[in-house]
This record gives sequence, structure tokens and C-alpha cells, in this order.
Amino acid sequence: MSKILKFNVPFDLAEGDVLTPVQLLRVGTFRSGEVKITSEMLREMAANFIKGARKIFMEGSPALPINYFHVKESKSAGWIKGIELRNQDKELWIKTEFTPAAKKEIQDKEIKFISAEFFSPYIDAETGEKFGTVLTGAGLTNIPEIKGMREITLEEIINTNEENTMDIQAIMTYLKECSPEDKAKIIEGAGGVLPKDMDLVKNNLSEKEKEVAKLTTELADANKAKETNLTETDKEVKTLKESVKSLTEAKELAEKTATFEKLLSEGKVSEAQRAAYLKNDVTELLKNATAGKFNLNEQGGGGNSNEITDQDKAIDKLNELAEKKVSDKKVSFGIAMTEVCNENPDLAKVAKGSQAA
Repeated sequence: MSKILKFNVPFDLAEGDVLTPVQLLRVGTFRSGEVKITSEMLREMAANFIKGARKIFMEGSPALPINYFHVKESKSAGWIKGIELRNQDKELWIKTEFTPAAKKEIQDKEIKFISAEFFSPYIDAETGEKFGTVLTGAGLTNIPEIKGMREITLEEIINTNEENTMDIQAIMTYLKECSPEDKAKIIEGAGGVLPKDMDLVKNNLSEKEKEVAKLTTELADANKAKETNLTETDKEVKTLKESVKSLTEAKELAEKTATFEKLLSEGKVSEAQRAAYLKNDVTELLKNATAGKFNLNEQGGGGNSNEITDQDKAIDKLNELAEKKVSDKKVSFGIAMTEVCNENPDLAKVAKGSQAA
């Protein structure tokens, strides 16, 4: 559950019709480690004040009440009308407008300190919107908790017409994390407090958004061109592969045809085996092997066709050995038969009918 955290710091009064700058908070760990104030929390307080998170405005600009001793029902001691981040976002300063009565009490040293009031996180009771750390006001008090705060000198008093010195870079950093709606609220809520700075923020954001849009478009165009180039390259590679494949197949077919013609002219294969040989179909080649056997009887071998001669036995043996070589070595029947004849010259002679009488 959120609770009000209060810290006290000494301050001096400004003279004349000016706002008194007061150091309200600083980065550190307090109450024996119970409470920790960070730069991020201070930046959130500054941005949410400008945004008007508390919905309290005076003359169109955000404002927060200063009470007496943190009593909400007490009469007003003044108003917070401006806010600053100093010392690299390690200190939070407010610009205060005290009532005449409060000024007199401070001048008479009846009250000498001011204490911050804030919620972390802060949730709008009406809308439920979350704002992070929000400064809700301050109270005059005589019970300080923060030690070592630097007192204000008259040289640091800032006139109401002066340009606010809030760290614009810190606000811009915070704005980057805001939604477009929140950015509009911050710019609108700034009113006349930070007109020049907020115009600068708005312009810088606009330029940055244009740069981002431009870079996004360029990246999309580059990716599209890259995809187009890759598609064209893929098509070219595919076409080249198909051409190489066609040329390779044509070359292999020509070589196989030449080899088969040579084997056919030597009588080692038959025409019935051509298709199977060219397709490397071993099963079909073996199926037509009978037609491819050395039918050497037609080449001069005589005798009764009903008799099984030594020549027939030799032919059968050669075919058997060739078929085995086809199966073992996965080569064509013609190549297998050539190797078998070279390995068994005597058997080949008998098969050709030229063995000795």
C-alpha cells in the first residue's frame, strides 16, 4: 500500500515578487535504510508534476499545496509552482510562492524547514491510472530528517519570468518511455511554466520520430531489395543446375550408347538389353540376359541343337559368372561378361567353339 513519505530541509525566503527555490529532496537512503530515493524517482516526480498528474492547476499551470506540519486541513502556507532537477538528477528543487503569513513565520524563525510529500507508486483514485512516483505537496515543519542539505542563497532566487532551468535531457529521457497520450499531457500540463523547454522537447521528439520513420522505411526498402535479389539469384541458380543436369545426363547417355554399341558389335550383348543397359536397370538387364548370351552356335558352332555340348556348358557357365558379377559389383551385364571372359580365357574359347578337338 502506498504511503506518504515526508522529508525535511531548511530554506531561505526570496524577497519581492519572485518564486523561492528550495531544495526539497536528494538521492540517498534514509530512515535506517527504510526509504531509498533514486534519480529515477526524482525524474518521475518532475515529469508527473509537469504532466499535472495531481490535477491541481493555478492560472493554467500545475501547482501543489504547501501546508503546515503535514496537516491536510490546515490553511495554505503557499504553493509549489515549479520544479527542477539539479546536480545530474540527484537533487529535486521546487519553486515556491509562500503566503505573507508563512513568509513572516519563516522570517521570525518560527518555522525553518520544509518537507516533501509524495506517493510511490501513485494511482489516480478516479481513473485508476498509474503514474509511478508523484509529488503531492509539501509541509512546513520544524522536525528535519534529511541532514546536510545546502541552504539557499539570494543569488539562487529565480524570477517568475525567467526560463526554467530543469534538466531538459532528463525530461526527454522520461518522455521516451511515455505513451503518445502522456506526452501530450506533459506538454499541455506545462502551461506557461516551461514553454521554451517544452517546445524544444516537442521539436526534438518530432525530429527524432521523423528520423526513426525514415530509417524504418529505408530498412524496409533494403530488406525488400535484398529479398528480390535473392529470389532472382535463386532462379538463376536453379536454371544453371537444370542446365548442368541436362548436359550431364546427355553426356552419360552418349557414353553409355557408345559403350553398348561396341559391346553389341562384339556380340557380348543383344539389342533386347539396350534399354535396360542405358537406364542402369540391373533387374531388367538380367531378365533379358538370355537374349544377351553368346549365342555362338549361330556364329559357326554346329551340332545337334538338342544335345548339350561342352560349348553350351561353357556359355551357361560364363552367363552364370557374369550374372553373379552384375549382382556383386552392380555393373552392367556387358561389362560383367567382358571381365568374366578375360578372367576365364579357356572357358571363353570353348564357348566360342574354338577349343581343341
